[in-house]
Amino acid sequence: MNIEQFLKQELKSPFYYIPNPGNAGDSVIACASYNTFDKLNLTYEVIQPDDTRIENSIVVLGGGGAISGETSYFSKILAECAQKAKKVVLLPHTVKNIDAIITKYGDKITFCCRELMSFEYISQFKNSHVVLLEDMAFTLNITQYAKPISLRTKVNLLTTYIVQRLNGKKASSIKFRYIAKAFNEHRVTRHVRKTAAETKTLNAFRLDEEKTNIEIPAVNYDISALFQLDVNHPLIASCATHLMASSIARFDNVRTNRLHVAIVAALLGKNVEFYDNSYFKCRAVYEHSIKGKYPKVKFQTPE
Repeated sequence: MNIEQFLKQELKSPFYYIPNPGNAGDSVIACASYNTFDKLNLTYEVIQPDDTRIENSIVVLGGGGAISGETSYFSKILAECAQKAKKVVLLPHTVKNIDAIITKYGDKITFCCRELMSFEYISQFKNSHVVLLEDMAFTLNITQYAKPISLRTKVNLLTTYIVQRLNGKKASSIKFRYIAKAFNEHRVTRHVRKTAAETKTLNAFRLDEEKTNIEIPAVNYDISALFQLDVNHPLIASCATHLMASSIARFDNVRTNRLHVAIVAALLGKNVEFYDNSYFKCRAVYEHSIKGKYPKVKFQTPE
């Protein structure tokens, strides 16, 4: 079963969607999710986690790697939604260390896992509903994003922002600072473009809490952080996806321990040196969805 087959089977009624917030990689996931919902003609509305309409409804939570420990932000959202909603579907995720949540709410949550380690972990719980799929990003038609943001998209962004401000809409509202970033795409990407003109290799190693002890090259662009926009509206999620994909498209080779940099690079047919992050996420997704399917991606084992 693939993700489209699963969603058609699982989401026959209208639902509320709460994206997983984060960096540009999370925007890639959100962009792929919006595209898939629309392709399948699913009926949904984007809401905030504190929306009272969650009560006795169907809630879909965005995919990613945010379900890590009982106290992480999205783990708390998962528990709160499971407590109130009739049914919760967690889109393809890496999940660890949430025994209490699964024990208490496992019968109300359908866990979609994007790799085998999370699937096996959740499968240990007798009350769990779990399915093994792939990260949402693999559903993207990446070539349509491997180019700059179109003027039409930018105008639609600004128009949508104005309409939302006039209507007082908050849940899926687009923040003006992200519109400004999209409009200033040329300035935002200038250093990456300059490097692409000088070398064919992009170093995109993470610098946040999931970094490892790998030596960071002198010229390194953590583009997942650099191109962070938002996830709460299809337009702004697509802009972040454009920023990432169009930048990666300029290079022949990519070296990274960012999962979605590696996935986008793989989809674009780049040569990828893929390194692990601070836990098993990158390796596990590589083993499940990349190995043998994208031969230009080579996972790098520590010496």
